[in-house]
Amino acid sequence: MPDNPYRRFYTRQRSFSELRPAPKEEPMEKKIDLPEEFFSAHLGMELTHKELGHVKGRIRLQPWMKNPIGSVHGGVLFSLADTTSGAAVVTYGHSVTTVNGTIDYMAPALTSTTLLSEATVLKYGRTISVVECTIHDETGKLLVKTHMTFYNLTASMAADGKTAPMPELEVVEDGPAE
Repeated sequence: MPDNPYRRFYTRQRSFSELRPAPKEEPMEKKIDLPEEFFSAHLGMELTHKELGHVKGRIRLQPWMKNPIGSVHGGVLFSLADTTSGAAVVTYGHSVTTVNGTIDYMAPALTSTTLLSEATVLKYGRTISVVECTIHDETGKLLVKTHMTFYNLTASMAADGKTAPMPELEVVEDGPAE
């Protein structure tokens, strides 16, 4: 039987400290100054395809994106879904902000190297838009399905300086991940 990373959560022979390993200590002087970019750029998200109401994206996974049991952290998956879904609404010409999001984790991403997302606008409204997004790994295995709701910011809201202007959607070449 292969070693199952979830087994340790259901075994009574282990102590609590073994279930949640302590973080590795790093020296305090090792501070990393990150450039001023969008959050999605820090995670390495890319948009690979866009058309009206439909966007595809991807992220190449890094070792630091895993959780203590070895699968991709749910926050990485949710961030990819939120970014791809928001970009799908942006194709209509509005800057948006997330109102609500629900996520169903269908399978753990234990051996995945790349996540591929696809978001489709189900309803584009005057003020509210609803988007469905799926995330698969490079083998095609369904990992996540989300349902996201966005508030459409008007041009006057974006021009007042209190909200962000509509971002340009830069698309990288659609193709297999390297």
